[in-house]
Amino acid sequence: MGKGDDPNWSAGGVALLAGADGGCPAEWGLPEAVRAPEATVPGVAAAAGALADAIRAGQTVAVFCDYDPDGTFSGELIRHALAPHATTAIGTDQTAQVRFGYARRDEGFGVSHRFVQEAAEAGASALLTVDCGSGAEDQQAIRLAHELGMRVIVCDHHHPHPDSPADHHLNPRLHQAGQESASVVALKLAWELDMNLAGADTPSRRLLGPALYLAAFGARADMMDMDDPENAALLAHGQDAVAQDGYPAGLEHLVSLMGKKDVEKAHKTLGGCLNLPKRTSLADAADVAAILAAQDASQADDPARRLINTHQRSKEVLHELTSTSVDRARADLEADPTIRVLVSQLDSEGARAFPGHAGMVANRVAQDRDLPAVAIADLGDGSVKWSARLGFRGGSHQHRNMLDCLAELQEIGSAGGHPAAVSGSCAADQADQIVAVLRRWADRQGDWPTPRAA
Repeated sequence: MGKGDDPNWSAGGVALLAGADGGCPAEWGLPEAVRAPEATVPGVAAAAGALADAIRAGQTVAVFCDYDPDGTFSGELIRHALAPHATTAIGTDQTAQVRFGYARRDEGFGVSHRFVQEAAEAGASALLTVDCGSGAEDQQAIRLAHELGMRVIVCDHHHPHPDSPADHHLNPRLHQAGQESASVVALKLAWELDMNLAGADTPSRRLLGPALYLAAFGARADMMDMDDPENAALLAHGQDAVAQDGYPAGLEHLVSLMGKKDVEKAHKTLGGCLNLPKRTSLADAADVAAILAAQDASQADDPARRLINTHQRSKEVLHELTSTSVDRARADLEADPTIRVLVSQLDSEGARAFPGHAGMVANRVAQDRDLPAVAIADLGDGSVKWSARLGFRGGSHQHRNMLDCLAELQEIGSAGGHPAAVSGSCAADQADQIVAVLRRWADRQGDWPTPRAA
């Protein structure tokens, strides 16, 4: 029996710890810091049971994923759990029993009404959303799914709407503030799904080894705190597993096409490439999903090459935007050294093609000056995409929470995010209001570090 067949195999020789304070059972062979599903998000077992019942009955299940790595990796974890048990195909085809759909840059963040309608036409009895579904903008789509006869399970980590109509709302932020990414929540749901469908007390080997790396990758890509004990444990355990079993074949092929040899050493560049569907409508999250699900390099080749071509253009645009924005921010500080929010206007043709680069530009400006920054991309249609970042250096701003001003931002336009990053869109003539809210928030925080010298 090889290690891949041994249910008691423990990556890297991690001790079988019972785990305190909600840790996973000892027989799972996971580090003590990895929390059990119900300890992470109460209600996950009931949600998994509802999905498992639909799969066993041969019903169609629709899964909608966000377009960033946290969303696409979450979807891959759900696919891992359901693939052995679906009676027909899993994929994007209308006839698949488990039908996946992905957010698109031209439709914006949140559950797609188009996908909900298409899922109903395909006969779906249940809709699962991953890395979306909790926000205010999602609730109308969830109500539509109900009207069309679907049970709705939300698997998310964004700031939750207080009156969600979802049948099962899996979001740790409903219970405590933490550093769980959507991919970590999806991992816990995948464990429960796998055990329910297999009638087992332990998740299968494929979900206790390399799948942990997928969850940790999503957490890193979504700027979660990787010093958090659970995130750090998932990453370490996942790295041990893929070091022995190998990385997903599609990721290895993508990295090789990028001229690199090691997936882990290339994770930052790889994360930027896989995040392109969030940044531009020139990239498709379905391509990322196809790369993750590929069994060999040939299956991943076409979507990987499409993604790399867009990535090359992305790098050129990002270099142009960041260099201009950093120079502007430095000039602003020279004129007013007390400024608390550095604003960068992105109004080139490249910014219109890659509006999602606003977040990367804001982060670069914020890190350069060690002050919060907001980047505003003019979309050329009377609206703007904006993104604000803390840009903390060495954890110096980790106690600050940008979600404290989210309600004010949502009064102006759409907005959402995490403690270190908020973003949204609004009418172009409302951009100054967004900046004013962020300046007031920054002023309420007290002293900030002295900006570093240029």
